[in-house]
Amino acid sequence: MPDGEEEVFSTRLAYAKAHGAALSQEIQQMLQRDAKPIPSVPTGAFERVNLPFDTLPTREAWEARVAAGGHDAYHAQKHLERLQSGEAIQTELSYPVQAWRFGSELAVVFLASEVVVDYSLRLKRELDAERLWVGAYANAFPGYIPSERVLAEGGYEGGGAMLYFGPPTRFAPGVEQLVIDTVHRLLPDGF
Repeated sequence: MPDGEEEVFSTRLAYAKAHGAALSQEIQQMLQRDAKPIPSVPTGAFERVNLPFDTLPTREAWEARVAAGGHDAYHAQKHLERLQSGEAIQTELSYPVQAWRFGSELAVVFLASEVVVDYSLRLKRELDAERLWVGAYANAFPGYIPSERVLAEGGYEGGGAMLYFGPPTRFAPGVEQLVIDTVHRLLPDGF
């Protein structure tokens, strides 16, 4: 190994071992707690919701981005090629939402892609946080799914990442509510 790389590797290995030991310790503690049985057979629900994109760039705007070069020229060129071949530009994303219910004891919500923490916090506030688990990266990965807060902030997760995932532009305001409403439809009132 070149000079310094061995030290970096040793440090990273030490971090990995420490994190592994902490994870093991937490699992051991959880296994010793009183477990609550879940006697119900799980039931599942799945629905897709269309999340709209914001106003599409014009042909002229994409042409200007191609001419300017830079990191977003390729993205703009791909959309120009779609227009030139007569393809429609995508105006919304079909987004999967899934929920599993274990009687009235537990509900697990699976959101596609990388959703920001605002979704979990909001769902746990609106539903029963003690009986709800929210997971992401499930069923598909079409890009970041911003909350209203993150969408307003902009930046990478608020829209900049779309260059790398392919959609024509950032999401329109209101996508957070569409996802939340879908989760509410999938879970019974008891949650």
